[in-house]
Amino acid sequence: MKLLAVLLLMQACHSSQPDTAGIDTIRIHPHESFDIKLGAVLGTGFRWMLADSSYQSFLRLDTSLVVQAKDIDGEPETQVFTFTGIKKGTPTLHFVYRRSWKKKDPPAKERKFKIIIQ
Repeated sequence: MKLLAVLLLMQACHSSQPDTAGIDTIRIHPHESFDIKLGAVLGTGFRWMLADSSYQSFLRLDTSLVVQAKDIDGEPETQVFTFTGIKKGTPTLHFVYRRSWKKKDPPAKERKFKIIIQ
């Protein structure tokens, strides 16, 4: 359980700091990779998804995987999204936590990350 708490606190491997609007800021350089880790319980049908593709001119989504601390049904997992900077800019990654077949329902949770590629 402590491991999960630590994983959830570490949202990205680079400097990440929330601003007053609830958006975390991550600073990287072009061609540098970083992870965004979000806690989920996939057995409920919920998962984190990117709300749009507006980031794709500046960032490449390299991998999206699920890490589970214990192999027990119903245990929380961590979704890990790995991105690489393509060119300088400030895209925003907007994640929504929802059931994929209920796209018209509002998301249960949302997270935003402002990426500063310098």
